[in-house]
This record gives sequence, C-alpha cells and structure tokens, in this order.
Amino acid sequence: MQRSLPHHDFQKHCEFLQLDEKGHWQCRLLQFSGQPAAIVTPRGRINWATSLAHDILSRYWPEYHPLQSRLPRQIRQWMSKARKSAVARAGVAQGLAPLVIDHPPGRLVVRFLHDGTATALLFEENLFDLPVDRLRLLGLTPREAEVLLWLAQGKTIPEIAVILSISSRTVSKLLTRIYRQLGVENRYAAVATALEAVRVHKNKSPQS
Repeated sequence: MQRSLPHHDFQKHCEFLQLDEKGHWQCRLLQFSGQPAAIVTPRGRINWATSLAHDILSRYWPEYHPLQSRLPRQIRQWMSKARKSAVARAGVAQGLAPLVIDHPPGRLVVRFLHDGTATALLFEENLFDLPVDRLRLLGLTPREAEVLLWLAQGKTIPEIAVILSISSRTVSKLLTRIYRQLGVENRYAAVATALEAVRVHKNKSPQS
C-alpha cells in the first residue's frame, strides 16, 4: 500500500509524480527542486529518472546505457550498504554517507533517500578549475560568468554574495539572467551547461 507524504498539494510541491496501481497520482518521495534524481528499485534498476540524471550516469560511467535501466555496479554496491542501513534504522537510512566520485573537472556526490516505500538517488555535481573565458562564450557578462563559476563549485546564493561583495538579491537577479541566457530553469541545468562548455573547449584545444 502506498504511503502518502506530508504535502497537501502534490501538484505544487512534488516534482516527481507517478501513477499507482489504481491510476492515482502519488508523490513518490519528496520535492527535488530540479535536482538530477532517479527513483530506483532495491536491486538497482531505475523506475524513473530526470534527463540530467541520465546524462550524469553516462558521463561518469561510460558503460551505463539509459535503455537498460540498470544502475552502474559501483552505485549498486553502495546501495546494498544503504539497504542494510535502512533496515537497521526502521526503514530510513539517514546516516548513510554519500557516494563521492572525483572525475575532473568536477566531483559527483550521490545521496540515498528512502521513505519506507520508495527509494531515490540525488545527484549533485560540483565543478572546479572552470575557465571564466569559456563561460563568457555562452553569452554571459563578466559578472554573470563569475556567478556561474561559483555556482558550479557548489556555492549558495549567500556564499556567492559574500565572495563577490554584492547582495544576495543581486546574485538572485544575475542567476535569473543566467538561466534565461542559457535557456535553463535551475542551477543543476546551468552547471551541466557549464560543464559542456568546458568539454567542448578541451576537445577543440590543439594538442601540445
């Protein structure tokens, strides 16, 4: 039996909605606010995932293929530990350490979430050593490129404001302009676009 989550308006608060056995829309886990995520089975198969999650899995594990709907072996082994932790904590694996993968030019952090009914994986990618000039080629102003640079390194709006000595409100306005320029809706898609810009630059760079 499906267990409802504490949201009165599923359409408003939950990004991931799935039909249950009776054809009713259910909020499967919680709101992810555009974060790359996948709802998975205990045995490591994907029931549903965002396109950004598929992109990340393909980038970090080249053997991964979305049509197979099977998570990479490294994640499945990590999830096995997560299941044991969940059983020990009556269905909630709150204390499980995230899976961290270093893969220049960035780092991938995978988090395990379980509510007793559904299991989800959240993916967060932080980039470093990003050349600002590459970001400016995306059509950004120097200041917008700086904001995107720090955003890609996992900084929050208040943290970016302190680093650049501007207000949080100004950072928010700059982010709105960045998203509009890149044609994206959230920070995760913006970071993915930044990563693609760096990759294209590396592929076009002359061999030394």
